[in-house]
Amino acid sequence: MKQAFENILLSPIKTTIAVFLCVAAIVVWFSVEYYKNPDFYPGILVEAHGMLLDMVVVGIFLLFFEKFRNTKNEIARNRELIEDLKYWKSDEASYRIRGAILRLNRLGITGSDLEGCHLKNIDLQSVSLRGSKLFSADLGRADIRKVDVSECNLKGAYFGDSDCRGTSFKKSSLHRTRCRRSNMTAASFAEALLEKTEFFDTNLQNADFRRAKLEDCKFKGANLRQANFKGATIVDVQQFADALELHLAIFDKDVMALLESEYGIIFSHQRKQLAGN
Repeated sequence: MKQAFENILLSPIKTTIAVFLCVAAIVVWFSVEYYKNPDFYPGILVEAHGMLLDMVVVGIFLLFFEKFRNTKNEIARNRELIEDLKYWKSDEASYRIRGAILRLNRLGITGSDLEGCHLKNIDLQSVSLRGSKLFSADLGRADIRKVDVSECNLKGAYFGDSDCRGTSFKKSSLHRTRCRRSNMTAASFAEALLEKTEFFDTNLQNADFRRAKLEDCKFKGANLRQANFKGATIVDVQQFADALELHLAIFDKDVMALLESEYGIIFSHQRKQLAGN
C-alpha cells in the first residue's frame, strides 16, 4: 500500500487523476439529493457552457504562451550553440554556425554575436547578418553575394578571396577590416565607417561609398572602376595612391581637384558633371 501511494505521488499524471477522483467522489456524495430535482440539470448545462468557453479562452492563451516560450528557448539554444563553437577553427564549426544563423533568421533574429567565428569556405547567401557582431571573424573564401551585412561591427574581420558581389555593408563599422583579393563588385559601403580598412587587390567596380567615412584606408591594387565616392568624407587622398582606374570613379569636385593636383589624374568632363549633380 505504501509503495503504491509513493508511486502515485511520484507521477504527476497519476497524482492529478487521484486528486480528480477524490474531489469528484466528494462532490457527488454531497450532491445526491440535488440529482432528484428536475431544475438541477439545466443549471449544469449552463455551467458546462461556461466551462467550455473558459477552456477555449484559456486554451488559446496557453497556446500563444507555449509558442512564445518555445521560440525563446529555440533562440537561446541556437545562440548557445554559436557561443560554444566560437574560435573553433574547423569546417564542421562553420557549417553548424551557418545552420544556427539560418534557424535564428527563420525566428526573425538577424543580429548575432559571431565574434571570432570561423566562417571560411561556406555559402552564406541564404542568411541575413544585419546588426551582427563580427569582431575578428574569418570569412575567407566565403560566398556572401547579396547578403545583408549592414549595421554590423566588422572590426578586425577578414575577407580573403571572398565573393561579396552586391553585398550590403551599409552603415557598418569596418575598423581594421582586411579585404584581400575579394570580389566586391557593386558592393555597398554607403554611410559605413572605413578606418584603416585594407582593400588589397580587391575588385570594387561600381561599389557604392557614398557618404562613407574613409580614414587611413589602403586601396593597393584595388579596382575602383566606376566606384562612387560622392558625399564621402575622405580625410587624405593619399589613401588612393596605389588604386587602379581612379579616373573612372566618381568623387566630389574638391576631392577630384586634389587627386588631379597630387597624382596628375585627369577626370573626364562627364565625371565632373556627375560629381556636380
